[in-house]
Amino acid sequence: MPKIGVIHTTRVSVPLLRDAFAQAAPEIELMDLVHDGLLTEVMRAGGLTPAIVRVLCRHVMSMADLGCDAVLAACSSVSEGFDVARTLVSIPVVKIDEAMADEAVRSAERIAVVATVKTTLDPTARLIQRKGVERNRAVRLDVRLVPGAFDALVGGNGALHDQKVLDEVRDAARTAELVVLAQASMSRLLPVLGPDVRVPVLTSPGLAVKRVLDSVRTSGAA
Repeated sequence: MPKIGVIHTTRVSVPLLRDAFAQAAPEIELMDLVHDGLLTEVMRAGGLTPAIVRVLCRHVMSMADLGCDAVLAACSSVSEGFDVARTLVSIPVVKIDEAMADEAVRSAERIAVVATVKTTLDPTARLIQRKGVERNRAVRLDVRLVPGAFDALVGGNGALHDQKVLDEVRDAARTAELVVLAQASMSRLLPVLGPDVRVPVLTSPGLAVKRVLDSVRTSGAA
């Protein structure tokens, strides 16, 4: 049975990704590593630092040493650090936002990126721009930060978080061809978007799970 390691920087993403794996491949063995507080350090520093990248690399190497067949990096705020970690292990390391970025630039050029954490917004925007260059697509981004929404969510006020993000998505959808919800924690909103959002809205969990499962199959571990 393949074993996939999942590295989280917040407990919020654990049930979301466990549900996505249960739906896609219930036979998969999961090993969750939650580095609670790391996202706070990233936010305090305003982004990745060499020390944080070293921590991420150690996490990935530990999962490889413990027999994981692949690693899913579950936090977009630190996803660029896993580009370094990938070079240190022989197993696939999949970033949670990469498949979503590929799908976004395949499907649209006017793309709105909505995030509740500033340290997620910038890396996701850079990734989408890079994917656009790779595909020779004239991507135009509308990047939107939703102040206070993430604090509401981690503080237990999910309703306030949802309303703030929904309002931003509805406004962004008026001019964009597609909306990207930059954090896995925002995927909870898909069932409640409503008919007034008339453009595709992408979230990362399902796409990321499919990609990491494909990487395991391609590597021959499945």
